Amino acid sequence: MVVPGHDVFRHRAKGHPLTQGAAGFASYAGVHDMPFRKSGPPGLSAPSHYRYPSYILGLDRHGLPGGIVGDHLDETMEETSPTAPPPAPIQAPTFILPLPGQSMDQLCVDIKSTPGPLLLLLSDPDQGLEVTGEYKMEKAQFSWIEVTFKNPQLQVHVSPEHVVVTRERRSSQYKWKETLFVVLPGLKMTMDKAGLLLLSSPDRVTIGLLSWDGPGQGLRLLLRDTDRFSSHVGGLLGRFYQGVAWGPPDATDDSKRTLWTRGFEFNATRKLKLDYQVGIPGTEISCWSMEL
Repeated sequence: MVVPGHDVFRHRAKGHPLTQGAAGFASYAGVHDMPFRKSGPPGLSAPSHYRYPSYILGLDRHGLPGGIVGDHLDETMEETSPTAPPPAPIQAPTFILPLPGQSMDQLCVDIKSTPGPLLLLLSDPDQGLEVTGEYKMEKAQFSWIEVTFKNPQLQVHVSPEHVVVTRERRSSQYKWKETLFVVLPGLKMTMDKAGLLLLSSPDRVTIGLLSWDGPGQGLRLLLRDTDRFSSHVGGLLGRFYQGVAWGPPDATDDSKRTLWTRGFEFNATRKLKLDYQVGIPGTEISCWSMEL
């Protein structure tokens, strides 16, 4: 029955025409088991696939205009929740520096700004060693890195494409991942199939070079035996091997610390980075991360 002061309201199937009599009420014949009162001439019959029964809702006339007729929507609405975007892949830093002293910890350094494209990375006159490089900010990678030894007089110039070794004005070019083994007075040079080029000596810091193809691809520099640096080491990276002082952990976040070296102050944060030193695909490491 229809309660006085209320309207009959029915949803309709999506795509079905709404039938309405002259007085504004209509019904689908042959579908509903319970009889209806209606005003106006009868409407059209419901389609044979119409499967939802009508029902009566007590709606205040002030809530809906009089004479509204609706039917069920013949569709299923699924509730979905927004999904968080996948986390960005862990990147390899520009440099991984083993910290001096007893600590087995490492410093991960990224370049965010430079005084110019040509950088003096390392300089140790006592060891007759210098490392320079050209860094392209727009590509966020090195165009080349060059290692120069005074004794023996040797220059190793690497680009993402190849390795060039120059000695006594004679140059030899090698491809990355080409097996290489050269022994010189006071210096050994090797390269394995993974593309790791090592320049080592019994009394010198070992320099490693790599054309990294993983996330954050580009040329990479490796350092080993850093306790062999002299007290005169300098350069963009060399300053982290003399006179380094660490502040205490932040009072509210122990993953943050301050580092001082040669009058410069840096903020370091404990982060996960990709270690390129072990080759592709790399391994995740936790290191003190900072930007230059």
